[in-house]
Amino acid sequence: MTFFRYFPTKEAVVEHDDYDPLMADLVRARPPDEAPFTALRAALRTGLDTVLATDRDAVFARARLVITHPTLRARQWRNTTDTGSLLARALADREGRPVDLRLRVVAAAATAALVTALTAWVEEDGVRDLRDLVDEAFPALGT
Repeated sequence: MTFFRYFPTKEAVVEHDDYDPLMADLVRARPPDEAPFTALRAALRTGLDTVLATDRDAVFARARLVITHPTLRARQWRNTTDTGSLLARALADREGRPVDLRLRVVAAAATAALVTALTAWVEEDGVRDLRDLVDEAFPALGT
């Protein structure tokens, strides 16, 4: 067995996580009549509660590595776009309709808020709770 059988590049070790599918499943589980931002915010909160309860240090170390390493930070853009697309699909599935521009924008904005909160978390050396930073970021979107 070789390293590259599991990961196509060294960077993929840091880029890959199982959190996006978890978040998408949590979005799909939200009530279909709930506003998309509300559904995303609630799903992200539940997911963060779950992940941070068991993996807080690993999540922080990974976020710090990505944010402080120029190559990884540049690749974060693609990953953020992929996450937004996954969340838009989850919102559409929840509502039983195709993905449209509105859902893509909502998911992209929510993903940007999450990434910005993660960046602040790292810049503040993890002193504040990431959930609090996410809770602070969402209203900045006008939600």
